[in-house]
Amino acid sequence: MNLLKLRRSFNSKPCLIVLLWIVATCTRAETQALEGRYYLHGVMEMAAGLQLEKDGTFTAGVEYGSASGFAKGLWSVEDDVLTLESEPNLRPAHELAFDSFRERPKSALLEYAIQNKYAPLDFWPSHYILEMRYARYREPPRIKPEFVHVQFDHGPAASMKLTADPSSRAMLHYDLNRTITKIGLSTSQMAAPTRWFDVAPSSRMFNFWWKKPTNQPITYTEPDEFTLAEAHRRLDEQDANQIDTHYLVEVFHYDPMKPPPIKPMMVYWQFKDGSTLSSVWTDSTQERIALPYQANKELEKVGVGMQGSTEAIEWFEVTPEARWLIVEWDAKPNPAYGELSDLFQYLQLEVTPGCLSLEIGGSTGCFRPG
Repeated sequence: MNLLKLRRSFNSKPCLIVLLWIVATCTRAETQALEGRYYLHGVMEMAAGLQLEKDGTFTAGVEYGSASGFAKGLWSVEDDVLTLESEPNLRPAHELAFDSFRERPKSALLEYAIQNKYAPLDFWPSHYILEMRYARYREPPRIKPEFVHVQFDHGPAASMKLTADPSSRAMLHYDLNRTITKIGLSTSQMAAPTRWFDVAPSSRMFNFWWKKPTNQPITYTEPDEFTLAEAHRRLDEQDANQIDTHYLVEVFHYDPMKPPPIKPMMVYWQFKDGSTLSSVWTDSTQERIALPYQANKELEKVGVGMQGSTEAIEWFEVTPEARWLIVEWDAKPNPAYGELSDLFQYLQLEVTPGCLSLEIGGSTGCFRPG
């Protein structure tokens, strides 16, 4: 018998089809088999349980020493990542924590208003702006922009791989003889951009912001564009030297979580002459509080505290040049759900055989079926 002849005459297509069918079937079975009860292993002194339901809901509990927490919400799977997102709290936050304070001068505030096309434009330089930013953001998913594509007014197009920095970026040599007209982003070099953005011929730096809801396409904002002079004002010395001979494209993931309701908060504006004005902040979705600027009154500090509370006011020192004040805030865990309930507010677990793994407290934990 001629074995070589048998091998050559063997038709591999039916086997390939069967193999692909088996792989697809097993993959679907693994996804469907995720429903059930899990217990945490591998994290010292921590006990946790997770129940995944077929309807896409979950319940979870955790204990660590004397602390505990409980949560319920929705779960979903994409690209071997299981995401837990606890249901929003409809009751006002029990207490707020203020994580950080930053300040920017009048010029930065005006530039920000111009970029975002806020009107009327003369409102911004004539006020102090206190921006209250909710400090919770969703983590970047595995599927993300990897390449930037550019088209010119003439000549061939170009593609560049984005760096893996927290702010993914790419630099392209500036050519006096041609100008970028369109920019697009994609998840691979061979994939075409889902959307092309027209850009101004005078722009040298472009900032894109993106997010990707689970099992949905990536969406992008219109780019923030900067001329060479504007880019120099924003960049550090090393990047400022490079921008003279390059274009710079930066890509940021931005997917803030919806803030919970809040109880009325008092905002105090204390001036160097000893006088104090106050505002009331009642809506967590209201990001900005404005106070008219007076040239003869220098703001010394701002304070935030719950209306009617005996708790101490949180004060932030303000420099004379500051006109745009940014406070990041978070809601402390609801006592009804326990102080560790926030663990499940937005949690990503890697799906591996027999394990839903996560990084927590410097350890790798694993939820195993039980």
